[in-house]
Amino acid sequence: MLYARLLAPAQIGHFAIAVAAATGIVVVADGGLQLFLTRAIARKETGPGAGSSVLLVVLPANVLLVWLVAMAGLAVLSSIWGLSIAPNTLLLVLELALSLVLYQAGLTLYQGLGWFRGRAALLVWNGVATMVATVAALTVERSVSAAVYATAVAYFAVGVAALVPVLRRYGLVRVPVSDVRHWFRCARGLWLNACLGYVTSSADVLLAALVLPIGVVGLYQVFKKLALVALSPLSVVLPLVYAHLAPADRSSRSSFVRRLEIASAGAIALGLLIAAPYLRAIIGALFGTIYAHHVPILLALVAIGAVQFSHNLLGYVCAAAGEFYRPLWMNVCVAGSGTVLALGLGSEMGVYGFLVGLAVGNMLGLVLGLAFTSRLLDRRARLAALVAAASVLAATTIAYALFWVPLMLGAVIGAASAAAGAAIVGRLLGRPGWLARKTSPIAARTS
Repeated sequence: MLYARLLAPAQIGHFAIAVAAATGIVVVADGGLQLFLTRAIARKETGPGAGSSVLLVVLPANVLLVWLVAMAGLAVLSSIWGLSIAPNTLLLVLELALSLVLYQAGLTLYQGLGWFRGRAALLVWNGVATMVATVAALTVERSVSAAVYATAVAYFAVGVAALVPVLRRYGLVRVPVSDVRHWFRCARGLWLNACLGYVTSSADVLLAALVLPIGVVGLYQVFKKLALVALSPLSVVLPLVYAHLAPADRSSRSSFVRRLEIASAGAIALGLLIAAPYLRAIIGALFGTIYAHHVPILLALVAIGAVQFSHNLLGYVCAAAGEFYRPLWMNVCVAGSGTVLALGLGSEMGVYGFLVGLAVGNMLGLVLGLAFTSRLLDRRARLAALVAAASVLAATTIAYALFWVPLMLGAVIGAASAAAGAAIVGRLLGRPGWLARKTSPIAARTS
């Protein structure tokens, strides 16, 4: 809401592209090392001093190297396609990437050391510092450069504050180059998965910038942040699911997944139906009329997030069963198909074609997840995941229709639809045998 109030949609689009580019540089330069060191420090396979040395020396050097390679690639593309990119923008991306590495180094060390309260405090202080720095910078000058500078300063300040207690206690330990190379080799799988995760969750802004006007990219970014806030309870649930599924047998795992799919889809669908008639007024009051006229983008992003949750849940089921490469292939399917379809449809149909491409890509990932879990989940659980995704898409269609009808009529229709949906969800959750195949008496006696 802060950026939407202080910057124009086109400026927000430029800012989102800079942040996505910096994040991508960090993901590529990281090589999976942060996740690897989190595990290694937690298991005492290496010390915090050695981890600090690598995070503060090797990763910034890698970031600079990746940035230089990216600049060389942009120079080639500029000569071929006639692109024009301001040098100041490229330097801003580098500054933001280096500050982000410093901040993430603090998070990695705190998590590896088990300082979870400190890590939570870092997240809070980073949000506060970013808000204060952004308000101060944009008060002086309402520009993309000021917003990027403010974000980089906040990351840098919180990162330095986080690293001071670690360095005082453990210091810096020299690490042999052979050990660093060994760590990078061990982290390759984590790095590949992180790259695919970046493509499916953050690179959509860069893809949108290729086929959509920059102002529309700004609208897309604002609504994406709102959708992430609306779906934040699901993102909190997913990491907890893994610990619950790992020791479970097939029957209890299937029951848990079925109920979670129904409950999550029901909550999202009911929320969409109830809130849809009022979204135009709420978004207009918070962000302005230009955003109020594009609320359907928010509805579509919430639906896409719900489908993404379903196939991510199936990926966690595979990982909990020890089949670690199947979630990787699901991400490959989502990233590949979603990218191709979003670019193709977005260039022809605009932002809504782009959203349809992302939705189809996530649905293909869900279908692949259902195939991968055929031995891990029973038929009812897998069918529940498919029905949950279809229910959210149906609720999104109804919510889109309610967006265009008068407020009172939309409120009545939305409330009635939500009441009917709540009754269905309650009945499904209360009957664990729903959609079960009926067994004939002869078959029952035979078994």
